[in-house]
Amino acid sequence: MFFKNKKSFSSLVEIMSELGNKFLHGKSTDDDLIKWEEGLNNLDTILENKHDRVIFRDEIKRLFYEYLLKHYPSDKRLLEIYKNIENINDARKNLYRKMILNSLAESLYLLDNNSIKELVNEYLYFKGERKDIAILTTKGN
Repeated sequence: MFFKNKKSFSSLVEIMSELGNKFLHGKSTDDDLIKWEEGLNNLDTILENKHDRVIFRDEIKRLFYEYLLKHYPSDKRLLEIYKNIENINDARKNLYRKMILNSLAESLYLLDNNSIKELVNEYLYFKGERKDIAILTTKGN
């Protein structure tokens, strides 16, 4: 088993944080499912009635369900949460939209140079009520 001899809270935090970071950075794979499931089972065992650590578990579970949306959209656990395939598809689209916007925001943050930002703004602008629609343009339009 992946978690053999790693049942302390601190090692679980480290391993689950690695899985979460891997997912958030777009590097998760289908092969991570066993690690996610074993980690969540061990977290549930270790965290029984420990309210100070429940927030961590809830956040990891949220990331796990997003992982399932990305890699296993037909998983029965998603049907329990979203009730039907249409809701799962909508949640999956929203997840991808969020991932794309987070990537763009992170990229713009890393380009913390005004001349580069101005150049990027010549090719990309945001519109929509919440400024959540990115438009790629040709220079001069």
